[in-house]
Amino acid sequence: MTLHLFVHMRATAAWLSLTHDEREAFRATQMAPILARYPAVRMRYFHSEAFAAPTSDLAVFETDDLDAY
Repeated sequence: MTLHLFVHMRATAAWLSLTHDEREAFRATQMAPILARYPAVRMRYFHSEAFAAPTSDLAVFETDDLDAY
């Protein structure tokens, strides 16, 4: 059974002030190495700051092994 874990995030003004390229560089250098250590967990990332909601970003983690999460 595949599990889906939703993480709602509220970005800081500092994060939102970064350009798209700066955010991507952070993901590549900081987040990707961490995620690579957990191959049984997949992450999808969605930007929602353009919409009127308390959540600015949403991550969905998928795994068949909850212990891996």
